[in-house]
Amino acid sequence: MNKISYVFPGQGSQYVGMGSLLYDKFDSVRRFYNEVNDLLKFDLRKVCHEGPAEELNKDIIAQIAVYVNNHIHLMLLKENGYAPVMATGYSLGFYSALVAGSAIDFATGLAIVKEAAKLMEDEIGNKKGGMTAIIGLLVDDVKAICNEARKEDDVWISNINAARQIIVSGMESGLRAVERFAQENGALHIIPLNVGLPFHTPLMKRAGERFYEYLRTVDIKDSETPVVSYMNGQIIKGKDEIRRLLSEQLYHPVMWKDTIQMMINNGVDTFIEVGPERALYRMIQWIDRKVKVMATEDILMQPN
Repeated sequence: MNKISYVFPGQGSQYVGMGSLLYDKFDSVRRFYNEVNDLLKFDLRKVCHEGPAEELNKDIIAQIAVYVNNHIHLMLLKENGYAPVMATGYSLGFYSALVAGSAIDFATGLAIVKEAAKLMEDEIGNKKGGMTAIIGLLVDDVKAICNEARKEDDVWISNINAARQIIVSGMESGLRAVERFAQENGALHIIPLNVGLPFHTPLMKRAGERFYEYLRTVDIKDSETPVVSYMNGQIIKGKDEIRRLLSEQLYHPVMWKDTIQMMINNGVDTFIEVGPERALYRMIQWIDRKVKVMATEDILMQPN
């Protein structure tokens, strides 16, 4: 029998039209959107399904949209009898993994997402930051490039997705320097990402500390299903450790390659990406082509 892990995507997986096929097919999705719209006091369904892209891609809207759509996919998988042996999430997707593990409920996770976004936006203010994907260079090469680029502005490696798929995060001038140096060093692709903040860098440390104080007021339980931290690839279950990791993940790199490899080493042979798009689907295939990877909509949109 397959050992299934859920993997939840983060910001960047949003796109105009996300979830519309599921909305058309399932009554439960239509009811859930109505509940979420009442909770948010704005029409998230319209933004997700109709755009415009400029509105959907705003950091806070994108984060809420991905979190909500992740939950819709999770809800439908539960209705269809799927049960994972463990779960993890990529960046923002970690909140969804905690919901899957019953450490928090959906509404609590939504409040946490909104608070984290506010604290990070407050920390950066009017300064311009962002993230850029570097494809085709090794980690040590990108690390050296960041060290050189920091002479112009703050920039660090923030996500290690696969051996030659690295994301850097920082302030605008530093990112432009990284892009120049990466091109000079033979990167295959250099892709500025559609985010406006330097996530997973030391620039967010104070936001993380403030976030921890907020999390002390939040009802978090021990996880029932093992949840894997993308920071260190370790299984976490205790509520105190969850609080600590939630705060630290704002400024800690996403060690995705190591996380997925640890799960494979622990017997996981099937990954289901529980959310919109197929970003994690492709990343996992880069890491290990022997494991089975599925997207939720491949399961849910099959003919009855």
